[in-house]
Amino acid sequence: GYVHAAYHALLTAIVLWCFHVPAELIAYLALFEFVAHYVIDYGKVNICKSNDWTATTSEHYWKMMGLDQFLHMLCYIAIVQVVL
Repeated sequence: GYVHAAYHALLTAIVLWCFHVPAELIAYLALFEFVAHYVIDYGKVNICKSNDWTATTSEHYWKMMGLDQFLHMLCYIAIVQVVL
């Protein structure tokens, strides 16, 4: 989970750097992305595990995947709003 979240934070930092966002702001936003990504994924995994939802056994699994992706997109929208 930590490595996955760190990977996304690093990619966010690279994209922001490409758009010449100040380094201090990049650091804060990458940290936000790391924490948010980890918490969202941690919640999804634990909810699915506690209910025995898997890709092949429950449509609720796919609803959680959709919610997971929606929350990640909201994070990216928030990052863009801060930068703009």
